[in-house]
Amino acid sequence: MTARPSATGLPMIDAAHDEVPSGPANTSWFAGVSARTAFHDRRIVREHLMSPQIVVLGAGPDDRAFRLNLHAGTTIFEVDRPSVLFHKQWALDRCWAVPHCRRVPVPLSPAEPVGPALCAAGFDRLTRAVWVAEDLLVHLTAEQANRLLADISALSAPGSHLTGAYRRGHDATTAGRPAARNDRYEVGPWLTAHGWYATAVTGVASLPGTTGRPATSGAGTPVQLFDAEFTAHLSPHLTQWQG
Repeated sequence: MTARPSATGLPMIDAAHDEVPSGPANTSWFAGVSARTAFHDRRIVREHLMSPQIVVLGAGPDDRAFRLNLHAGTTIFEVDRPSVLFHKQWALDRCWAVPHCRRVPVPLSPAEPVGPALCAAGFDRLTRAVWVAEDLLVHLTAEQANRLLADISALSAPGSHLTGAYRRGHDATTAGRPAARNDRYEVGPWLTAHGWYATAVTGVASLPGTTGRPATSGAGTPVQLFDAEFTAHLSPHLTQWQG
């Protein structure tokens, strides 16, 4: 599966369009994917006792509710299009899969903002959360990424974490159009502008288990992974989704 940007900043998940390399490059590609997943997993496991809410944006086939040994009091919110979550649930029911913690699917159409649907599903804005944008920001334009991060910031209690990946210096490429430069060429200042402090930024190639070749996005630019902590004070904007 792969992601295409939508008007809300969340990706529209479709059947995979990305080409999986063959030969030696195939080994490198899968090693990079595995290392990237492990990077995010470590942050989730480390933070989930202090941040019992995990929000997976553009969840698609994400299996962390079943794969990770998370505390029973943890809630994982899986945000994606209704059709994606429907087919995922159908597949899970067929194999009798049982999550290790509370799992809450959050259907979200492309025209909807994140906040109302997430809060209606039981998300607590005053409790710390771990936000997972594993393969999301690299598919968004600068405008979409800024809008999404603003929404996440408005919903985050201080101490919340955001773990994700970004593509240095380029926008999403859609429909074969050339990628345009955006303001995410330095992830630290971009996160800081929204109230986040980058605690870790690394290239995929420097992670254990990789071949040392930089992972690239569809536009051919290196992908960087990051973890950030929300440090801003509670914003008055938090009240906009209060029921």
